[in-house]
Amino acid sequence: NTAIDRQKLVHLFYLLMPGPKMIWQNGEVGYDYSINNCTDGTINTNCRLAPKPIRADYFDHPSRKSLYDFIAKVNDFKNQSGLIQNAVFESSLGEGLIKWMKFISTDLNAFVVGNFDIVTRNPEVQFPHTGRWYNVLDGTSLLINDPKYILSLVPGDYRLYVDQSGWNTVGTHESWDARDLIRIYPNPTSGNVHFESYEEFDRV
Repeated sequence: NTAIDRQKLVHLFYLLMPGPKMIWQNGEVGYDYSINNCTDGTINTNCRLAPKPIRADYFDHPSRKSLYDFIAKVNDFKNQSGLIQNAVFESSLGEGLIKWMKFISTDLNAFVVGNFDIVTRNPEVQFPHTGRWYNVLDGTSLLINDPKYILSLVPGDYRLYVDQSGWNTVGTHESWDARDLIRIYPNPTSGNVHFESYEEFDRV
């Protein structure tokens, strides 16, 4: 569970960092098979392209489903905000276990910070400007009177702040149209397939 939870921190930075992205097979639910996993279960560098086990049951595991929802939320924010395309990007991603990214634009500003350490840290960070900042990930907010602000971050902690309210609803099931959400199984298949609506699970 700790490893899966850490994936939220990693994906927050990975997905919002400018540039093309790809998530390895089932990585959105914490896929834990080596890229070198062979079909017989052994590990060998010659098996990098070998078929990997398909774990449809991962989606039913609470912590893995939580990671899936988190990644969906971050991707939804990334797509809707337009920050990657329109903002000036600043970051501190090199040495040090407190890392941050800033996105500065005329319409929306964002500040991302994370604790990659295994102990609680209390870093002094610098917000782009004063005023109220909203955490997209949990709906809380901070009133920043001085851009220099001390945050308390437990191991693996992360924040995604923006200077506009209302972004905490992106990526939630409430903002999706259930008619557009279906599950198709088994996957892959060579014969008949079944369709289920995501919320009602009515078989068609």
